[in-house]
Amino acid sequence: MTLLGRLVALIAAIGADVKALYAGKEPSLGNPDADGKVLSSTASGVRSWVAVAGSGSDSAGLSMPGDLVALAGAARWYPPREIVLRDITVFADTAPVSSALAINVRKNGIALFGGSVPTLAVGCNAGSALAVPSDAAAMTAADYLTVDVLAPGGAADMFVRARFN
Repeated sequence: MTLLGRLVALIAAIGADVKALYAGKEPSLGNPDADGKVLSSTASGVRSWVAVAGSGSDSAGLSMPGDLVALAGAARWYPPREIVLRDITVFADTAPVSSALAINVRKNGIALFGGSVPTLAVGCNAGSALAVPSDAAAMTAADYLTVDVLAPGGAADMFVRARFN
């Protein structure tokens, strides 16, 4: 047998050994069955398509460091793609002390909330999620959000989270 023949036989044997080693450990992967999945591998090397964490609901945040003051149109954010806003939640590292922190979020300069606005009660660092009205929830990648601080309440280091699909 020539050197080339031996090399081909060795490669075939190694390939057969590798196939035998992983037989039954990995399903035929093909393409993922839905968008939003990535290829994942376990510690033992078994790979599969899994949903991306948060693929059903993502979030983005607008951060405003320092002592809050009443202001309009701060911290502009553009979505990464066409989205549907779900809810808005306000947080602050320093909780409000004199009155509730109240904000409004604007989409392209138009307030999302008419009556109830996202708030943070005195002494609290996290507010409750406030659902975005359905008529204002759809956004394109060209749309943007800004935040109005209506009543700072003595809070500082605010973070506003927008959850979306």
